[in-house]
Amino acid sequence: MAAFLLKMETQLYQRILPPDVLVVFRVDPETAVRRKPDEDGAYVRARSREIWQLDWRGTRAQVVDASRPLEQVRSEIRSLVWTEL
Repeated sequence: MAAFLLKMETQLYQRILPPDVLVVFRVDPETAVRRKPDEDGAYVRARSREIWQLDWRGTRAQVVDASRPLEQVRSEIRSLVWTEL
C-alpha cells in the first residue's frame, strides 16, 4: 500500500506545472522583523536572511524589493503579472 501511495504522489507532483510567475519579496532581515512584531524575531530574521542571501540569478524568479513603500511594491507586482498574461 505504501508503495502504491508513493507512486500516486509522485505522479501527481510530476503533473504540477511550474508557476507562470515566481515572485520573491526580498526585504532586509531587520525590516522584516519590524514588520512582523507578532512573530518571533529570530525566526523572522532567519527566514528573511535565507531569501536575502540566495543568488536568484539564473532562476525564473522575479525579485521584488519589498522594503519600498507598499504602493510601489504593488505597482511592480501588477506590472509583472500583466506582462505574463
